[in-house]
Amino acid sequence: MNIKKIILSDNDRKKYFDNEDINYHTENIVLLAEISWNKRLISISKAIQAIHEANGSIPYDIYNYRMKIEEELLELVEIGEN
Repeated sequence: MNIKKIILSDNDRKKYFDNEDINYHTENIVLLAEISWNKRLISISKAIQAIHEANGSIPYDIYNYRMKIEEELLELVEIGEN
């Protein structure tokens, strides 16, 4: 099955790369999840963000899970060039 990717708007792309520049990777998975409109990914990404914020850093096992979620999101959303 060939799924069309959602392409980030110029504003969302700028926000994404601005976040990357300041290491806001968790915020970016929330951004991508919200853009994807995928309720499961939105819920998971917000849970990851809550854990990250509660701990002040991201626990290693949650970091690995975040990476898997990011891979899934990148199958749905096209970021484009900075």
